[in-house]
Amino acid sequence: FSRKAFADFMPKVKKMAFSASIGVSNAPDKDTEDYKIFAENLNELKAISVREEAAKDIIKEISGRDDVKVVLDPTMIVTREDWEKVIKRPKQLKTDNYIVKCFLGTVEPEKEAAIQKFAKENGCEVIDVMSEDSEYFGIGPAEFVYLEKNAKLVATDSFHSSVFAIIFDTPFVVFQRSDNKLKSMHSRIETLLGTFKLEHRIFENEITDDMFRQEDNEVAQKILAEKRKDAMDYFKTVLV
Repeated sequence: FSRKAFADFMPKVKKMAFSASIGVSNAPDKDTEDYKIFAENLNELKAISVREEAAKDIIKEISGRDDVKVVLDPTMIVTREDWEKVIKRPKQLKTDNYIVKCFLGTVEPEKEAAIQKFAKENGCEVIDVMSEDSEYFGIGPAEFVYLEKNAKLVATDSFHSSVFAIIFDTPFVVFQRSDNKLKSMHSRIETLLGTFKLEHRIFENEITDDMFRQEDNEVAQKILAEKRKDAMDYFKTVLV
């Protein structure tokens, strides 16, 4: 963490955090530089909103502030219609029947086997957007969002990959991260799934069709509309 992230060069009255992410599940140890930076700067912000419950708890633990609000990730405040205006079909995409595989962490054999099994059963190509060996590695945001929107399934351990699947009503399954350096960042995905009543999308042993119910999409889209309005109302309030 950096003091510059708290805009320490600006007066307090002009500083606020909107939908910030700490990305970890626990507060840093009190004898660390990160803790010192948080302790010195959190109360210098006029208003704070975050995108995960764990971040709200951490801020209260360090600063004592109980006015922190949990709001949507900024990517979800942008509507589906607006995202559709900027998407672009990847030039290397030769099929419409595919699975997006987007992992920031390690893909253990049992995870890979489950993805490949689902792909085989549904006649899908698996597109790995994070592997350096993939022709899709390094595609731009517009191409990535296109793939997310039109996939038969998104298999991921990524927060934003999950976000776009929710925005576009794309079936998706979330895999727990096993990498120690990334595991603690899973808290915001847990908040996301809890918010949209999609906890059953977390992978356990296999990927099954009953994980993807039409009523899930209806509930999620209703919550998304409510949360989007809530976030914008909050933003307007703190700007006063």
